[in-house]
Amino acid sequence: MIIGVTGSLGTGTSTAARYIAADLNAKLIDADKVARSQVSKNTSLIKRIVSNFGKEILDKEGKVDRTKLAEKAFANRHSYKKLCDIIYPVIIAEIDSIREEIYKQGISDFVIDGPVLIESGFYKECDLLIVVTSSLPLQLERAWIKKKIRRKDALSRIRLQMPLHEKVRYADYIIDNNAALAKLRQKCVEITSEFKIRKIRRR
Repeated sequence: MIIGVTGSLGTGTSTAARYIAADLNAKLIDADKVARSQVSKNTSLIKRIVSNFGKEILDKEGKVDRTKLAEKAFANRHSYKKLCDIIYPVIIAEIDSIREEIYKQGISDFVIDGPVLIESGFYKECDLLIVVTSSLPLQLERAWIKKKIRRKDALSRIRLQMPLHEKVRYADYIIDNNAALAKLRQKCVEITSEFKIRKIRRR
């Protein structure tokens, strides 16, 4: 089973994904980590990014400076789409490769943590999709506390992504993460308990 967990900047997607993976004893794949790895190691991808965004996004060692890339990519919708078109196929291919390797170990349950599962089209590979939502003020607060992203920059990123009210239309489950962490934990337990009951019934 492939469970996708998505949301937006600061909604708590990664925390929910960790809880769900732990409760189901499933393998957690963090799409953001995959993206960071590919941007730092995949030479053909790096060449395409530099070709489209310029050598000024590179640091002194010739590696992609993710902060400089973000400044350019989130500058406007055209730039954002350009980066997405370049990087989405690479991330999806790498996730599929990781899954295949894990399948060989006898693990068949996966939780994919990714903020753009819907936009990238990867949600079509998921058996279930969970969307984590939150109020905008909380998103901005969490973006600063956890990632040190300033309000202006966080707003820019959120506005370029698919709105949450559109994402929930794709969801099998919606987690409202506007309360304390304990409430998020409780909601994840409720969802995973339902998954477990479904598995027992299928047997």
